[in-house]
Amino acid sequence: MRKFIKYIIVLASILVGSMYLLDSLYSWVYQNGAYRNKVMWIHDLKNENLDYIVFGSSRANNYVIPNIIHEKTGKRGLNLAIQASGPLEIKVAIKEYLKHNYTERIFIQVDHSYNTEKPDKTGQLSWIPYMVEDEVYENFKPYGKEYQLFKYLPFYRYLMFDSRLGYRNVLLSILNKGLDYSESKGYTESTGTLKKDEPYKFSLVDTPNSHFLEINKICNAINIEVIYFTSPIYRPEGNFEIISNHLPKYYNLSNVINDKRLFSDPSHVNKKGAKLFTEVFIDSFFNNKSTKE
Repeated sequence: MRKFIKYIIVLASILVGSMYLLDSLYSWVYQNGAYRNKVMWIHDLKNENLDYIVFGSSRANNYVIPNIIHEKTGKRGLNLAIQASGPLEIKVAIKEYLKHNYTERIFIQVDHSYNTEKPDKTGQLSWIPYMVEDEVYENFKPYGKEYQLFKYLPFYRYLMFDSRLGYRNVLLSILNKGLDYSESKGYTESTGTLKKDEPYKFSLVDTPNSHFLEINKICNAINIEVIYFTSPIYRPEGNFEIISNHLPKYYNLSNVINDKRLFSDPSHVNKKGAKLFTEVFIDSFFNNKSTKE
C-alpha cells in the first residue's frame, strides 16, 4: 500500500511538473515566437505613435488598407482589427495597444454584433495564451469560471484549445512559419466573389454597450478621438440607426458599396471592394474633414 501511494505521488508530481514545463514553453513561444495571429503582433508593439488605428472584426480587417491611406494622405496607421472580435475583444485589443503605444485617432467598426456583451467563442481564442496576464484576465473574468482555470491551472488553456493554440501552432511559430503584418500594416485580403443576391437581415436592441462606453472613457482621458463606423454590407436590412443613440461620432457606411462583384460574401468585401472602401474612408475622415467639430 505504501509503495502504491508513493507511486501515485511520484506520478502526480511528474504530471504537475510536466504541465508547468509545457505551460512555460508554450507561453514563451507566444511571447517570443513568429506571429501566428494578430494578437501576438499587437502584444509585441512598442513605442508606436501613429495618426490612427483601426479596430474591429474581419469586417474592418478586410476593408481598410493603411498603405493606400498613407499613399493618399501621408497619415501613418495600422489595421489592428481581428477576425471574429466582438465588443469585448475590441476593448481588450485597444487596451493592449495603449499599454505601450499611442495614437491620435481610433476607428472602431461596429455592426450587427453591437449588442454583444459576452466574449466571442472564436474571437477570444487569440487572447487565451495571455489570460495569465492580469490586464487581459480581468476583462474576461466576469463571464465564467473557466477563465479562472485558464489563468491559474497550468497548461489547461492550451489543452482545451489544442487545435488552435496547441503543439502544431507552437511548432510552426518556433520554425519561424509566422505571419508578416509589417508590409500590409495589418490589412488582410478576403478573396472570392459573392454569388447569391439576398438581403442581409439583422435587428439591434436600443441599449448601450458597456464595452464601448469603457472605450470612450479610456480614450477621452488621454485625448484620443474615437470614431465608430459600419463598413459595407451587401443589401443590409436592419436598424443601424440605433447605434447613433449610444455612440458619439458614429458613421453608417453600410450602403456605400452596392456592387455584388465587390463582395466576397454578404458581409465582407474582396480586394477590389476594399480598395474602393478605403477611398471612401479617406474621403470621409481624412480629406480636410474634421470629425472633432
